[in-house]
Amino acid sequence: MRLSYFLLMFILLIPALSGCIINFKKVHCDIISYHIIDNNGRLGVKLYYNSTDNITFKSMDASGKEIDRLFVTRRLGEVILNLSSYHTNPPDGIYKILAYDVFGNKIEEFGINIERPSLSIENVNLTWWKEGKDSYSIVEIRVYVKNSGDIPIYIDKVYVKIENISLDIKTLENVVQPGYGNVTLSLYVNSLKVKEYNLSLTMVDLDNNPLAQGTFLISPNVDLKQDRFSKSWRFGKKTYSLTVPLPEGLYNYCSSFPRLNLEDYSFYAIDPKVQGFVDMLARKLKSMYRGNDIIDFVASFAQSIEYRNESGEYPKYPIELLHDRYGDCEDKAILTSSILYKLGYDVCLIRFEDHMAVGVYLGGDSYQGKVYYTDDQGKQYIYLETSSKGWKLGEADKEYSHAMNYTIHHVTDKPILIQMCKPPVRHQIGNKDYIDLSSTVINMGNKDADNVKLRIKVEVYGSEITVAESDTIYIGEGRGEDVYIKFNTPNLEFSKMFVVVISNGREVTRSSFVFL
Repeated sequence: MRLSYFLLMFILLIPALSGCIINFKKVHCDIISYHIIDNNGRLGVKLYYNSTDNITFKSMDASGKEIDRLFVTRRLGEVILNLSSYHTNPPDGIYKILAYDVFGNKIEEFGINIERPSLSIENVNLTWWKEGKDSYSIVEIRVYVKNSGDIPIYIDKVYVKIENISLDIKTLENVVQPGYGNVTLSLYVNSLKVKEYNLSLTMVDLDNNPLAQGTFLISPNVDLKQDRFSKSWRFGKKTYSLTVPLPEGLYNYCSSFPRLNLEDYSFYAIDPKVQGFVDMLARKLKSMYRGNDIIDFVASFAQSIEYRNESGEYPKYPIELLHDRYGDCEDKAILTSSILYKLGYDVCLIRFEDHMAVGVYLGGDSYQGKVYYTDDQGKQYIYLETSSKGWKLGEADKEYSHAMNYTIHHVTDKPILIQMCKPPVRHQIGNKDYIDLSSTVINMGNKDADNVKLRIKVEVYGSEITVAESDTIYIGEGRGEDVYIKFNTPNLEFSKMFVVVISNGREVTRSSFVFL
């Protein structure tokens, strides 16, 4: 009798339980196809998939270490997973792609065999500039290469040797796709005579592993149609004139480079890829002037370029300013600071709410009667106005003579950090409620960053509250590091979340996300 009772109760409960039973159906995920691509500076795999529920994709390297992960809610679509670190060639081996359901069960797995391709230097094309009688300079080298493999290969710099001159030059392009391509070097090698030279090139990656080598016989050959910048201006009681080439490859790189989400515009002065051009400007201006006030002379050059207000924020590289032949206050300040820094001065950019100027530290020199601004370490930088003509070091318009709201950005060798952050994902599974996110922090500067972390904040009634923080990470020059954070969803009413990059205790950049 009791057995019959329990059997009857079970039959009656089946309709009520049917909504729960469906949750235990096995999730399926089919990988329709995939191919290897360059994913914004990283080797990636683009997957086309079909699934029956929400899933998480993960990629693993040949040693079993997780490289990337991505949570998707679409049942049919495409995703891109990274297979390497930023601008890094992955070691050979079998890389795995795995798919998991919302409970963490593995539902799909397959391997991809990665083999590093071979790279060869096929030819070179040099941009020459005639400096004077029987004197030439090299301002750009275009290197034609061949990638004989099936996947992209990443390069960092080229060791250049011309007779007894040795340089290491950052490449403007960092990836070579399969097949033929080119790599551009911006440099300045002057005082070359009319004769043949042996040019030796060794291309290396971020870990300094050699990728390709080549030696070529070169001699001066000037293109008279090359784009150039010419300017005459007055300083003191004399007229000065400057004509310089505007190398095509460098201009194309600078004008197409996406502007970074940074308050610190010193990046455009210290970017290691453009230092050959800045070096040329600095040497030419220094050779033209024999006076003691070289700072004012350099400023007069920038001041003579047409000032024009621009809509929006678009900081120009020095070559862009000269190419356009006009710019606003930050463009002229970037140009001036880059040249003075190359001449050996301790300089900074002084940023106001609606203006930018240059600051110059002169140590033991007298600051009496001069306008200056002090950084966080107590260092005093004399104000240098570059937006319009006639201003000398230490002189300032009334509005900027004693401004209180300003920020100093030092123009010096330093890390410049940006981040590429994926949107945070909230997971609500049973009694679990958590958020996970992943961000790649990239060091675009010319010095290592050794005290970096991510801080997660939420906005609650107009105030920001920290809810999670990563461990401290180290990011080498030119490298990127992935940071994964998982934390319980805050028991707070918030609509905005901020992923903040902190370096040496200071915020350097952030990404914002809306939570509805």
